Amino acid sequence: MENANDTKETKETKETKETKETKETTKETKSLHESKETRNVEEERYLLFIKDIIAKGQVRKDRTGVGTMSTFGGHLNFSLINHQIPLLTTKKMFLRGIFEELMRVLRGQTDSKILEAKKVNIWKANSSRAFLDKSGFSHLREGDCGPIYGFHLRHWNAQYKTCDTDYKGQGLDQLEFLIRELQTHPDSRRAVITFLNPSQIGVLPPCHQTVQFETEPSPIEGQPRILSAVMFQRSADMFLGVPFNIASYSLWILLMAHHLGFQPGRFYHHFGNAHIYRTHLEAVKEQTARIPFAFPKLFFKRKRGLITEYEWEDVELQEYVSHGEIKAPMAV
Repeated sequence: MENANDTKETKETKETKETKETKETTKETKSLHESKETRNVEEERYLLFIKDIIAKGQVRKDRTGVGTMSTFGGHLNFSLINHQIPLLTTKKMFLRGIFEELMRVLRGQTDSKILEAKKVNIWKANSSRAFLDKSGFSHLREGDCGPIYGFHLRHWNAQYKTCDTDYKGQGLDQLEFLIRELQTHPDSRRAVITFLNPSQIGVLPPCHQTVQFETEPSPIEGQPRILSAVMFQRSADMFLGVPFNIASYSLWILLMAHHLGFQPGRFYHHFGNAHIYRTHLEAVKEQTARIPFAFPKLFFKRKRGLITEYEWEDVELQEYVSHGEIKAPMAV
């Protein structure tokens, strides 16, 4: 017959062992999470960047009247190897909206209503009747963003009229040039897109104004060339805008690589004025207190005939784990 004291001692020993094992598992998990192999160093650099702006930036006035903390100059870069996409994990990102906006640009569209019909409202405030009237665009209908990214990409130097005008055959098609240059001149240094045309500015001057693509040979013989891009952004809203821009340009590289038969390489992001709006300071503090997860991977399920024909259902996002949303008002 089992002794009661032995039973009690065995139970206590078992509980102590389980507690010890739990602590060890927690310690190992934490250690693994913080190890160089599993840390998301690239997102950590972004978080450090925005923390430095708050700590060292200057108070600046801006067109919105909100006020910012600003620094000048800086850069980040992100690996897209093995189809990784730098979709930030310290706050939940709206990838569908990012994709739809990219496709609107590639298709040369400047109508916010196209996005709004898909429940993507990023241009709604800047193309409202009130904003258009106060910004000198009273001749445009609501939703018309004027000569912005898509127009300059597909119809460079054509004369802008309205978002409903048919511009077929007008101006230089920079997207067509880019694709042809990458396909026919693999070592080209001229695969450059510019979105800033000082003679024609839309509801907002382009924040990200120049992007250069380049391919390089794979270090593995017989493998496709590697496609990377560098983008310069003159004005960078580091909390709301930049996470969107990072994902958007990375998505563009991944799409180009898929469509043209390259391997994705890296995205290099350079900044002029990097700022945080006063109304975003608390949100930034909340985000920078979070520990990033690993970036997800992104694939395209099929190849379309034209790069402008891809739809949201063609996108497959894998292994995206993130913290929750952090909402903050857009400065208009």
